[in-house]
Formats: sequence, C-alpha cells, structure tokens
Amino acid sequence: MSWNANLCIVEKLTVCTACGHVLDPPKEERSEAGWWNHTHNTNAMIAAAYEAVSGEQTAQCGGPLGPVIGAAWWDRLNGASGADGAAYLGQIITGLEADPERYRAMNPPNGWGSYDSLLDVLRKMRDAVPAGEASVWEVSG
Repeated sequence: MSWNANLCIVEKLTVCTACGHVLDPPKEERSEAGWWNHTHNTNAMIAAAYEAVSGEQTAQCGGPLGPVIGAAWWDRLNGASGADGAAYLGQIITGLEADPERYRAMNPPNGWGSYDSLLDVLRKMRDAVPAGEASVWEVSG
C-alpha cells in the first residue's frame, strides 16, 4: 500500500476561454504540477520526525493545516495550499535530517521503502511548489 500526492496549480477563470463571456461564478481549473507516491512503510518515520521538530503529539495535534492522526500524516497535507504544504514538508524534512541514524533504523525489514528514498521524495515535493502561483495539495493514502 502507498500514499499518492498531487500538487495542482489552481487558476480561477473569470472569462470563458471559448467565447469570452463573463463566468459568474468564476470557474476553477487545476493542472498537475507534480505527482509522487511512496510506501506506507515509512509513515512512522514521518510522524516521529514531525513530532520531534514541532513538539506536537502526532496522535492528538491540530492546527491551521488540520489534524495529524498517528501515522496518517498526509491528512494534514491534503487540501493545504502549496506554500503551507511546503512549510509542513519542510518541518518533516528538518526532523528527518536531524537524526538520520534514528530513522534509518526504522527502515522496513521487507525492504519496501527506506529513509533515504523517503527523504528524496519529500524534498522533491517541497521543492516543486511554484513561487507566486496558487497551488493546492491533493493527497490520498
């Protein structure tokens, strides 16, 4: 099993692109800026790293991005703006980078996923957020 994350660019259209009439209400169009996938086997690493950096108890925390419940860390990312999601991913990355050996020791015994592959994916996700453009995260697990 794995989680999937899409980063979407959001454009609000106020005028029909076919005929030019004013759209009331405006129409929202989304285009994919990036897509990532990783195994659930590393979710505990993410939860532990976030908790270490934020001081929040991951089983009980809430905040402007919503709750993180246990290893379902992606619930907080889902629906977040690109910028808010990048900040959240940045916290997780900071936690992971602070103690690599702790998280490498959490590598799944079946070999599906690893600290290093997870860190690579999370960095790519964070770095994909476009500056100055409206974007949103769509994540499922």
